[in-house]
Amino acid sequence: YEISACLVGSEMCIRDSRMGVVDTVRCKILVVREYVNELVGRGTGKVDAMYMAAEKFCCSYEYVRKCMYYYKEVNLA
Repeated sequence: YEISACLVGSEMCIRDSRMGVVDTVRCKILVVREYVNELVGRGTGKVDAMYMAAEKFCCSYEYVRKCMYYYKEVNLA
């Protein structure tokens, strides 16, 4: 699998150790979530951080919102 150019080099890419497969959907959700949380941790407002993530990762604000609030079952483990 190839990961979108926005995610290449990210430390958050998750590999399934049994199959050696990159789960790109899971990867993107985790990267978006981590990016927003990092910006918020630096003092950026959450809504602004979510818009910045949408721009950085070439996706809609609605997708970022879903990553933050609806895809809670997606974790590292």
